[in-house]
Amino acid sequence: LLHLNPGSAPLAAEDFKGQVIVLAGAITIKHDGQERIHQLPQDGLATVLNTEGDLLRVRVEDPEKRELVGWVERTRVVSLAQRLEQLDTESSTNESAQLLQLRGRIRLAKNDLDGALKDLNQSIALDAKRATAWVDRAAIQRARGEEASAVSDLEEALRLDPHHPAARFERSRVAQAGKLLDEALQHIEVAIEHAPDLPKLRLHRAQIQHLRNRTEEALSDYNEVLRADSRQVEALHG
Repeated sequence: LLHLNPGSAPLAAEDFKGQVIVLAGAITIKHDGQERIHQLPQDGLATVLNTEGDLLRVRVEDPEKRELVGWVERTRVVSLAQRLEQLDTESSTNESAQLLQLRGRIRLAKNDLDGALKDLNQSIALDAKRATAWVDRAAIQRARGEEASAVSDLEEALRLDPHHPAARFERSRVAQAGKLLDEALQHIEVAIEHAPDLPKLRLHRAQIQHLRNRTEEALSDYNEVLRADSRQVEALHG
């Protein structure tokens, strides 16, 4: 992991606005009076929901693009600017690749497609073994209308990790857009098998089943999404 320079000032309350970086490590998730620990294997983009002493409640993406809500120590949260300043000084190759990928995601969200693509190209050039980077670049290419390049990147992501939920989800979306509904269903089934707690996957399968005129299967998934969404709302306010 990268470490802040010893002279760096601690983040003040006003710094916790917008997106920040949660350093890799443990996140404590509290729900229904119980706690469980989730390990974030690498730095993740996050939004701070509220603070309580030296703890911050954050919504963060893990590498499979699952949204997690949990508590971390204040010292585990840094600004994106602080991390990016270290790209040319303290970062290892792998860490630089991760930071460039995170910045690329932010640029994509801001519709800076050229900047996002540049970041992901550099990220993959530094470390081509992370499936999530290929998935992110595919999303940028789809936004640019470059479907063939997007499919190629998704296939590379699946070569690296055949069960990667985000890659399967995006591959399913591409197949659905091309009206290849059986292929779309196959991809999303694999994604759900390996990430059953991710509601957006079931929602997507419901949409596919609706297009296949499988009304009962679609309703079953829609109902499960509604139940999951209710549980998420409870967790957010618990």
